[in-house]
Amino acid sequence: MERKVYPGSPYPQGATYDGKGTNFALFARHAEGVELCLFDSDQSDANEERIPIKERTMIFGISTFRM
Repeated sequence: MERKVYPGSPYPQGATYDGKGTNFALFARHAEGVELCLFDSDQSDANEERIPIKERTMIFGISTFRM
C-alpha cells in the first residue's frame, strides 16, 4: 500500500486524525532522530512500516495519508 508523508504540525502532540490523514507529533528535546512505526495487526506476520520523522524543532511532526 502506498503512503504519502508530508511535513506535519507540531501541535497538538500525539496522533490526531483530521478526516483526511493523521498528524503525528511528539516532544523530544534531545533526540537525534525519531521513527514512526506502524503495524498491520490484521495480518498474521504483523507487517511493520517505519517512517523516519525528519521535520523538527524540538517537536517532531509528520502527516500521513493512505492512498
